[in-house]
Amino acid sequence: VSAGWRFHLVPRLLHRYPSPKTVILSPDLVVAGEEAWRHIYQDVADKTDTCRAMARRAEKQLGAQHPHLSVQQLEVCKPTSGWHTLVFAFQICEEVHMYGFSGWRKHSKVRQAKYHYFDNVTGVTNVHSFDLSLRIYQELARHYRLFVHT
Repeated sequence: VSAGWRFHLVPRLLHRYPSPKTVILSPDLVVAGEEAWRHIYQDVADKTDTCRAMARRAEKQLGAQHPHLSVQQLEVCKPTSGWHTLVFAFQICEEVHMYGFSGWRKHSKVRQAKYHYFDNVTGVTNVHSFDLSLRIYQELARHYRLFVHT
């Protein structure tokens, strides 16, 4: 993507979704957020939540439907939109309270939050590890003014 994207795409987005509905994040902030995610992930992941294990699970699910496609580790072990929201929030807030974050499971017998708060899409577990995300948030809460309300 060229640096000129902001001169073409951003004005159209802001016209269609005027402030305060839209916040444009710097690509540098997104890249830094993803790098931070990968570093923290290395510290808190256990053997079941590794990117490699997630890629194998996704490959198994995908292989049954599309045997010619492969899954890359970075495709499945990526931070959630909640992570990027948290990174942004820490840029403008002294403390952050997070609500509704949990170790989401596709076939849970326990009542849980919706997969997305904003729609009724059927959730999947081969893109993000919600248990890993929750552990990362809890680890950050030990060091920063982050309060995770599950």
